[in-house]
Amino acid sequence: MANFPSNAAFPRGGVDSRSVFITRTYTHLVAGILGFILVELGLFESGLAGQVMQFISGLPWLVILGAFMLTGWLATRTAQTSTSIGMQYFAYAAYVVAEALIFVPLLYFAERKAPGTIDSAVLITALGTGGLMFVAHRTRKDFSF
Repeated sequence: MANFPSNAAFPRGGVDSRSVFITRTYTHLVAGILGFILVELGLFESGLAGQVMQFISGLPWLVILGAFMLTGWLATRTAQTSTSIGMQYFAYAAYVVAEALIFVPLLYFAERKAPGTIDSAVLITALGTGGLMFVAHRTRKDFSF
């Protein structure tokens, strides 16, 4: 098992505290995935995805990736240093929205070039992620190597 600093969020306690930690972690992961899906659905169903795609495709990718890295750094820093749970959730939500925005051009191109590809990708991702989370939650096995 890896050595974590004494102030790490990872519980060093028994199986029960570890189980609670894993359950909370996966709950937040599922919330982030659902938030991502809702943002993407909102953008594509409202027709804003085309406008976002035009805006983003007009910028150099280095600028887009730099903004994305900055957003990720700010969200991580806020989540790790803020004592306010509300600010931590806000940072997580901002990161999910930034992730959704940077995926708009990719999903837009995929849907235009090969209709139905996104549906297949969603199904495969849901089955893979769901299966892994189910195994991790049910077996309570420590998958840290």
